[in-house]
Amino acid sequence: MGPDPAPRLDPEPFPQDTSPGNQRHAKQAPAEIAHNDRSPFPTSRSPFMTLLDPASIDSWHAHVYFDADSRDAAWALRKVIDEQLGARVQLGRFHERPVGPHPMWSYQLAFDGSQLTPVLGWLALNHGALDVFVHPNTGDALRDHRDCAVWIGRSHQLRLEALFG
Repeated sequence: MGPDPAPRLDPEPFPQDTSPGNQRHAKQAPAEIAHNDRSPFPTSRSPFMTLLDPASIDSWHAHVYFDADSRDAAWALRKVIDEQLGARVQLGRFHERPVGPHPMWSYQLAFDGSQLTPVLGWLALNHGALDVFVHPNTGDALRDHRDCAVWIGRSHQLRLEALFG
């Protein structure tokens, strides 16, 4: 047999859900993207999407959540993190109460962008039964926590009012 034929390009690369509840979305045009000369990344003109420049990320935080029942597991994970990721992350305090927007007890790991892939990968594989909230730090704390975060495990409702000043 010869080589596989070249892939066929679909004129509608993003299939639309045309079920009755979603018909209004099926008729919307894709977001218009414009290039901003100051950034290597395009910016959006769509009201549904705003593209941000990843260069605006100063650093990252991961918050390991726990409670009274999972305190010992959280402490054990923290010790392993210190042993295995200690050179990549800076460990914060072990808070046995909710702090800031975090609705549960937590501790923080701070790291720079060059460490995102190894730290996120390690946490994804080793968090056990604990939940981890990961967010960038761009200078817009509300957006960073509300719109740009990643959860490992279950997500929790943040207390975003704590970020308002």
